[in-house]
Amino acid sequence: MYEGHGNIRLKDIAENLNLSVGTVQKALNNKGGYTAETQKRVLSEAKRLGYMVNPAASALRRMPMKIAVLLPVRNGRRRFFFNSVWEGIFNAEKEFAVYNITFLNREVEQNAHEFESLLEEENLKGVITNTHSEPQIQKALKELLYKGIPVYTIDGDPMENMKNCNFKITVPHQGDLAADVFKNYLHQKVGTVLIISGSKKTQRQTRRSLDFCNAMAKKCPNASVLEFHMTGNAENTQTIMKNLIESMPDLIGIYSVSALETVEMCRIIRDLKRSGELVTIGTDIHFDMLPYFEDDTLLSTIFQSPTVQGYQATKLIVAQAIDPNKEPTELILPPSIVFKSVAEDFCSSRIQN
Repeated sequence: MYEGHGNIRLKDIAENLNLSVGTVQKALNNKGGYTAETQKRVLSEAKRLGYMVNPAASALRRMPMKIAVLLPVRNGRRRFFFNSVWEGIFNAEKEFAVYNITFLNREVEQNAHEFESLLEEENLKGVITNTHSEPQIQKALKELLYKGIPVYTIDGDPMENMKNCNFKITVPHQGDLAADVFKNYLHQKVGTVLIISGSKKTQRQTRRSLDFCNAMAKKCPNASVLEFHMTGNAENTQTIMKNLIESMPDLIGIYSVSALETVEMCRIIRDLKRSGELVTIGTDIHFDMLPYFEDDTLLSTIFQSPTVQGYQATKLIVAQAIDPNKEPTELILPPSIVFKSVAEDFCSSRIQN
């Protein structure tokens, strides 16, 4: 499809050549129903006026498509990260409002039926979701991939060795950045730094923990690193973590690799009346975290740009739906470190795309 510059319209070409808009549109897009001489005149006038062909826009307007977005509830337990992801997705969806795309936005928590129902959805061209451990959901996602429907997992591992999952968004060097903060605040102090993460089963968690441990070995050689994984029942895990922190007299710092675990970490530190005693680093930012900055329970947090992740994931999956043979795409977002002085600014602005 030809896209004009400035205020130039198809109507302008038609009036200049004394043709109908329909004839001009057909000639520009090789639809037939005109003479070779007419098409030559139309193409020449389009070039003179600065019209450029845009196959992607043509495909978006021509073919109906559906994109399914299945992510955790915006105001649920994992709101600290996914509320911002949803904001980015909604921003991107507004940009596609003029096209023939239906977005199936569903706030779900490990609901296998929602994923299985996608297998029967007509004109489904892509799925955005998060990491799932439930076998039924994994099975449904694999079936979608085998049907040629791309699946992208936000804040999780790509579904490796599966066709049509050929793009990803990464926020690298978070472990290095956290180690830099510890280096500047611990001053070669001897003791233990606790790293709190989620399931050990995900490559993302394992990789992030390993990167942090390797960086600490180089930058803080006097500190030993102990890993703690928050899995299973949330209340039991919190009790175990609280008992662990109480039993560590040599604890000098804690690094939490997710927003949810950051809030849990802060609650425990405050309950133990250890605010300001430990070097603490969290992940991402939410209004619920601001009080912990104020009383020095939380020193800093590493920002992963969740709004941008949601926005770019939507743009990328639509692009892939238009062109399934598109070359693999990797978008790298640099992490940022947030301290008390700018924490509220990050919360208020959400650092939009």
